[in-house]
Amino acid sequence: MIFKPFEPYQIREVAELAQDLLKRYPDIDPTNVVGHADVAPGRKQDPGAKFPWKQLHDKYRVGAWYDEETKEKYAAQWSADSLNDPEFIEKVQSDFNRYGYPIDLTGEWDAQTQKVIFSFQLHFRPALYDGKLDAETYAILKALLDKYRRI
Repeated sequence: MIFKPFEPYQIREVAELAQDLLKRYPDIDPTNVVGHADVAPGRKQDPGAKFPWKQLHDKYRVGAWYDEETKEKYAAQWSADSLNDPEFIEKVQSDFNRYGYPIDLTGEWDAQTQKVIFSFQLHFRPALYDGKLDAETYAILKALLDKYRRI
């Protein structure tokens, strides 16, 4: 899969459009601005791995992004030992669901889970988007939950 980089003017225009929509619809939280891939994992892949979500968040205050320190904290706690534990897998699925991804809790690394992880990686970890859970992917998810979905 080849994703093309976006031109700076495209990002500016997307940011302006998103900011205008957020002004007109103040009930929408700017952190809830997502891509098609986030809404329809497996069916959509846009805007793709080259879309600068971090820039959109940092420069234009549109979208969500994790805190690096929190990500590192969770990455240090990672243990691959539980990867085959159905309870752990269901917890991962629950965490993705809590963040907003459409996913059933099956306790298996099934196709729907791989599609959700793939879409999440496109958005938040575009350096590697293979649909497999690893320390960085899960740490990013946990950092996002800490920042935006605290219970």
